[in-house]
Amino acid sequence: MSRRRASGTERLLVSVIGAGLAAAAMSAPASAETKWRVETTMADGSVETAEIWANADNIRMSMADGGEEGEVMLLGASDELIVIDHAEKSYFVIKIADMAATAAAVREQIEAADIDMGAVQAQMKAAMADAMANLSPEDRAAAAAAIGNLPAMAGSGAQGLAAVPVYDVKRTDGAVNVMGASAATYAITEDGAPGGEIWAVKTSEVEGGAVMRDRMSYLFSQMERAMAGFSPKGASRPFQMLDKIDGRVPVGGVEPDGPGGEMTTRLVAAADIAAPDGLWAPPKGYRKEESPF
Repeated sequence: MSRRRASGTERLLVSVIGAGLAAAAMSAPASAETKWRVETTMADGSVETAEIWANADNIRMSMADGGEEGEVMLLGASDELIVIDHAEKSYFVIKIADMAATAAAVREQIEAADIDMGAVQAQMKAAMADAMANLSPEDRAAAAAAIGNLPAMAGSGAQGLAAVPVYDVKRTDGAVNVMGASAATYAITEDGAPGGEIWAVKTSEVEGGAVMRDRMSYLFSQMERAMAGFSPKGASRPFQMLDKIDGRVPVGGVEPDGPGGEMTTRLVAAADIAAPDGLWAPPKGYRKEESPF
């Protein structure tokens, strides 16, 4: 797998999780497209925007400011994830079934093999530390923090799967006004420690809430299916969070560990509009790359 494709996959997962905290939808007829805009205020006060499109079958999300860096689509009819890299003018297609099969194969290999996963991870960290030598001081610090936050591995075989944190979501007494709707607040915990907030409203309180709730639920269920093989059986993963917000749709939230510190995301605009040509396909002329799965 090339470095570019690996980076795109990582951004895809981050985008999926972030959208779960940030997105709200607009209720539209099944044949209409819905577009909304979300703003994220970073720790330094800067603001980034993202666009999210949805209809009865598909969802498309930008992965950087206004989608200039990349976008990801989930096409419901074919169960395909399409990751678009605008900088490289390229894209790749991931079949959900292929991703799930890869995860299952990894699990089988780990469970069947007598592998000291702690030793494997130590070697991985050492190799990454060597690779950091040529980075700038800022990038080296960020990479070191990422390495330090890797889930611990220990034991052999099935015992050696990554110790995935236990996530939980519980409603609090708080409320946040988002586009005129009173959003309930839900506290996220990770292994019992505070992990941010989700703000969510009833689907009837936000234009298009039912459509977005449905597409986000489908997207999360597919990611759960695809990634389940990479973590211990029965582990609580972040893709399950949507099931714990009382049937509501997310319209914002707080992420304490964003780049540079805490960042806050909220829905700021929503509209039902005609979709531009080619919305549910990669841009014409972009190069198709090999799928990492």
